[in-house]
Amino acid sequence: MSRYLSITEINTQMDQLAANPDYNGYVSVFNLNHQTAGSRFVKCLRIGSTTPGVTRVPVLIMGGIHAREWAPPDALLDFAQRLLRCFHAGTPYVDPRFVMNTTNADANDLGHVGRVVFDETAPTLFSVPDVRRVINNLELYIIPTVNPDGRDFSLQSGNISGMQMDAADATPVPKSFWRKNRNNLGTCTDGTPAIGVDLNRNFSPLPAWNIATYHNAAINASIPANLKVSVTMDSSAYAASPFFNLFHGTNTPENEVRNIIDLVNERHIKFFLDVHSAAREIYYPWSMNENQTTDPLKSQFNDYWDNIAGNPIAAQRGRPLNDGTPNPAYQEFIPQEPPYNLLLRHVQLANAMRNLIRDAAGSDIHAQNRCTYAVKQSFELYSSPGDSLDYVFSTQMERNPAGTAAGHPARIKPSVFPVHAFTIEAGHRSDGHFWPSRAASSNQYLKVRREVQFAVIALIKYAATWSAPVAPAPPPPPSGGTPPSGCSVIILIGMGIATSLCVTLFMLFS
Repeated sequence: MSRYLSITEINTQMDQLAANPDYNGYVSVFNLNHQTAGSRFVKCLRIGSTTPGVTRVPVLIMGGIHAREWAPPDALLDFAQRLLRCFHAGTPYVDPRFVMNTTNADANDLGHVGRVVFDETAPTLFSVPDVRRVINNLELYIIPTVNPDGRDFSLQSGNISGMQMDAADATPVPKSFWRKNRNNLGTCTDGTPAIGVDLNRNFSPLPAWNIATYHNAAINASIPANLKVSVTMDSSAYAASPFFNLFHGTNTPENEVRNIIDLVNERHIKFFLDVHSAAREIYYPWSMNENQTTDPLKSQFNDYWDNIAGNPIAAQRGRPLNDGTPNPAYQEFIPQEPPYNLLLRHVQLANAMRNLIRDAAGSDIHAQNRCTYAVKQSFELYSSPGDSLDYVFSTQMERNPAGTAAGHPARIKPSVFPVHAFTIEAGHRSDGHFWPSRAASSNQYLKVRREVQFAVIALIKYAATWSAPVAPAPPPPPSGGTPPSGCSVIILIGMGIATSLCVTLFMLFS
């Protein structure tokens, strides 16, 4: 097909998968809880064996939260179809050879323009045993299109009424640039239509979503230029600004976001991937601020830092962004202590996705160069409080009720196993940006599709062999007495040193 799928076509193909007798017992499709402003239900595929007595790991893969990112929904639906065919036929997952003809320069592939050959992928990258483990061990949920109203609008021809590129450029904005949903919020302060919310800034149950409270006065004064998020829907934030697509909505999540929140919590999602385009990067938490692993008091869950009048230290009201100094005033806490090792595990798994995408490119050095992804903390792209990545990761954390003079530290919920959350920005400007061509003369979409699918494969292969870590039991006391005071301290110090050494070695040799 030389064009992208409509919402009707995506939904029809999902229903066909569920109705296919070959897949009876391990695939179904269901509507998420809340209809969109356009009265659409968002469909979700559930893939996995229903064999009783097996504890399956719940995994959620989603795409299309941003309307103009056309490739991820098609790529995720295609992945589900091919995964099911492979399982039914007992064959490995193999992507066929293709050639991409490029006229675009690429910073990863300097000096080369023209043919780039992508070999057929090796059967060992996603073998028959791998496929079986995924189907048998996972509860895999795939939402190809979180934002169906926005996608439907973005696929239409023509321009967005009343919108221009920016205040100095009156060029009309094509509908293909539309990013948000299509909820009609009334009018802006200047009378222009106020339509749409950036769903990936709208996860408002997250404390940091309230950027006026989370950030300090200096950061709030720089919105939207610093945060790339609009707080108010006015002419500068909507009609005549490069940020017209970034309004973060109200403190009541949009229905599309409520769908994700409900699914994540009802199905107890433990692995999550949100597929976007197009920056050729893989992100791990946090998105809101730079990470640190040592001070749980520096956390979105600690209202001691909030920008509110009741904060006892006026100079500390609200959190600054990292200013580049060696010891910034604030960095967001991410747990690293054993046995969870959350930061290290996220870096390792993001690197596994990066490596498999590169391996799937084949033997052509130009293909490898153009499929080499960067692994980063999400904040390195820019601060984006209220995104899906941070929300899903935060479901395992809470405010510790045992407070101190400096507020309440963050902690991992005692009853929740680790949650792993990632975002991938698939493809690149040199691959057609948000709209990779599906024409055989360029084959940009086939390249981006492969990258999306092998990122998903790396994640689910890991999840299919994963089991939640168990905190080590304390050692029994020596016979005939109580362990000497300080023994447990020595053990904990040793664990901390070992963890630090592992992190250091991993960073040096990965």
